[in-house]
Amino acid sequence: MKKLLTIAGYDPSSGAGITMDVEIFASFGFHGLSIPTSLVIQGPKGVNDIYPVPYPQFIQMVDVIDGLAIDGIKIGVLLNEAYGEIVWELLKRKDTFSVIDPVISAKNGMRLLSDRGIESMKTMLFPLADVVTPNIEEASILTGIEVRTIDHMKMAAVAIKEMGPKSIVIKGGHIDGDPVDLFFDGSEFYMNKKKRLDKAVHGTGCIFSSLMLSYAVAGLNTKEAFFETSQAMERLFQSCYRIDRDGYFYVSPLPLIGRSMPVKKPSDSVSSESI
Repeated sequence: MKKLLTIAGYDPSSGAGITMDVEIFASFGFHGLSIPTSLVIQGPKGVNDIYPVPYPQFIQMVDVIDGLAIDGIKIGVLLNEAYGEIVWELLKRKDTFSVIDPVISAKNGMRLLSDRGIESMKTMLFPLADVVTPNIEEASILTGIEVRTIDHMKMAAVAIKEMGPKSIVIKGGHIDGDPVDLFFDGSEFYMNKKKRLDKAVHGTGCIFSSLMLSYAVAGLNTKEAFFETSQAMERLFQSCYRIDRDGYFYVSPLPLIGRSMPVKKPSDSVSSESI
């Protein structure tokens, strides 16, 4: 059985972070491995606080997992450059397909990555990544470009590509106009347009990146994995639910179990454009 590793935060409500990642991996028939960087105290009302996993114990967990053959790695909340350096060393040793979700802040604005952590992620981790998956807010911070339109997304994707990753996905759920996800492989842009959801869903960045990794490890190329992921997100949103009377909505990967993975042919919602 293939083994996928997530290194990210722990969410006690299981809507994001390592618990959600492992659920996504399991829905594909993969064995999920997880190393928490932090305890993110959050629920349907958002993040209240964040506590780092003690650094020595984080290193011990990495050492335990390092002895296993790993078929793919997803990186989420890193906290700071110290945790990022350990992850960088692991990625160099493993040389396996990797997806980085460059989490900087929670939905409610609480900071989850330090300024030095951002810089080390850009200079050390991005050059080792197969895919980097920022949303428009994260893309704006990473590049200094205020991302509000599709043209801005393209500019930011080019700027991030220059930082070293093989490909970039920018999630445009909050751009002006209809939401669109954009994929850039260094030569062409591909877009998947979507309908705007009138609900705030918890954990969307974690879910997207763990789906992207799972589709790639399942055998799709990176562009195909992008389209399947973007469309799978829409399927999951259709069955989102609340775990409390109010607050964020949650999703379950159950609708993914047992589904085949046909790659969508280009249609009105899919477009490409050369750089």
